Amino acid sequence: MKVGSIENCSSNGKIIGFSTNYAFNFGGLVGSNYGTINNCFNNADIEGYITDSSTVDCELRLGGICGSVEENQELLNCYNNGKISVISNVSCNSLANYYVGGICGKQNGNIKNCYAVGGFEKNIDSYKRLYIGKITGMARATREKIYSLNNAIATYVDEAIIKAESEMKSADFVDLLNEGLETAIWKKDTGINNGYPILYWQ
Repeated sequence: MKVGSIENCSSNGKIIGFSTNYAFNFGGLVGSNYGTINNCFNNADIEGYITDSSTVDCELRLGGICGSVEENQELLNCYNNGKISVISNVSCNSLANYYVGGICGKQNGNIKNCYAVGGFEKNIDSYKRLYIGKITGMARATREKIYSLNNAIATYVDEAIIKAESEMKSADFVDLLNEGLETAIWKKDTGINNGYPILYWQ
């Protein structure tokens, strides 16, 4: 069941979050998506870290749009420009789990027609699991039409379609994002997004 929707929203600046024990969902727009996120983007650089993982399996789920897309929920027609940094400011032991992606950290719901160009920074030495994907750090649902620059470290294969910068700044890429939509919602950059496609409402 969907509990709500977010449409035509954006974030800018810098976002910093941390997890102390157990699980934490953290993203440019929301932590956990229990509804539909549609036609949104993030420009904010995002930094997440674990401060203590000494007692339980601690998970940090970190993404450009959201930390987690929950089961049967959706994330559609979004993009991320922000750099995502996963950092350990303590000596985390083997209990720490990281799920990091350009759009979402952990995906239990569907992602469609999204792209990420922000890139990643990794500064951790000790962990139990480290999954970094160009779009999602762990996928358990449908991924369709997801695109990324090849500028991202990756430890998890999320089936993102890799595009060159020139391709992603082309009119053909705008047409590709609009393909199959009832109404075109993507357009060429008007000088606000470094040449990458933007949404019609921008």
